[in-house]
Amino acid sequence: MAMEEIDKTAGSRLDGPVSVTNAEGRVIERANFVQGVLHGEFTAWKSDGSVERKANFRDGLLHGEMRDLREGEQTLNFSEGKLHGEMLSSVNGAPTMRAMYKDGERDGEMLRKRDCQNALSCGQADRSRFVV
Repeated sequence: MAMEEIDKTAGSRLDGPVSVTNAEGRVIERANFVQGVLHGEFTAWKSDGSVERKANFRDGLLHGEMRDLREGEQTLNFSEGKLHGEMLSSVNGAPTMRAMYKDGERDGEMLRKRDCQNALSCGQADRSRFVV
């Protein structure tokens, strides 16, 4: 992997948008830094060009929504680096898990799909019934 041109530098610290490219020159990650600290949107792409992960950072900590599409889809919400709010997982569009978090701790029960033993069965499962 090689780093694309960096727009600005603040001393030896990254400052501004940064892109990472693969051997073919395709951008595989893009992030923004402020005085060496992640701040703003971060995006990573799969080799086919589709989005793999998307997250937001504030002062180096995850903050806001993060979507992870590496295995199924997970949507998580963060506040100052801690899970905070709804966390959802799905496979092939069918929900498999739902939980709420507050200040990094689970708040309430985690609901999982009744029929989910593995990714294949989760994709085939009834989309409406969750169990604790």
